[in-house]
Amino acid sequence: MTQVDNAAPAPGSAAAPPNPSEDEFTAFFRASYRRLLRTALYAGAGKQEAEDAISAAMEDILCRWSEVEHPYPYARRAMLNHFYKARTRGLDRVRQRQVARGDTLQDGEDAALTVWEDRQWVDQLLASLPPAQRQVMEGILADLTTAEIGVLLGKTPAAVRQNLVAARRGLKAVLLQERAPFNHSPASPKKGV
Repeated sequence: MTQVDNAAPAPGSAAAPPNPSEDEFTAFFRASYRRLLRTALYAGAGKQEAEDAISAAMEDILCRWSEVEHPYPYARRAMLNHFYKARTRGLDRVRQRQVARGDTLQDGEDAALTVWEDRQWVDQLLASLPPAQRQVMEGILADLTTAEIGVLLGKTPAAVRQNLVAARRGLKAVLLQERAPFNHSPASPKKGV
């Protein structure tokens, strides 16, 4: 019995004609790789992150090669999506490790901590004031009127207002001192010198 000559050659053999879509994809890959790499680096990727994202995007486009009409925009978008997803996954893993080590708090705990920290900061500011001014400011923070504060402290409304003005000046001075290290501006050159 003789073999049929119509049988397809084995894949990868020298007699197999090249698949035109594979040649087109290879040419596309070579022509667009550097542009995609520049785009990824410009988007903030490191070299390895960029190469990983391009590789994943090229796998996507190879699977859909016959369906894609405009391969470069598709590859560019896919590459950026892969990069952003990988970066987000990496940040999530870092955050999980920080929570596990106790370096940071879980998401639900942040709001309560911020409120507590803010209250501690306000208490420190008020502690810098003389007792009469501190009492008046605490009344203001409790949404009391100057008349109500005067009744509670046994002072006239005028005395309460006077303490309030002095407390505000004192707090302003303390806040300016706290911010002083951050407000350094280079000395401007003198004109005419």
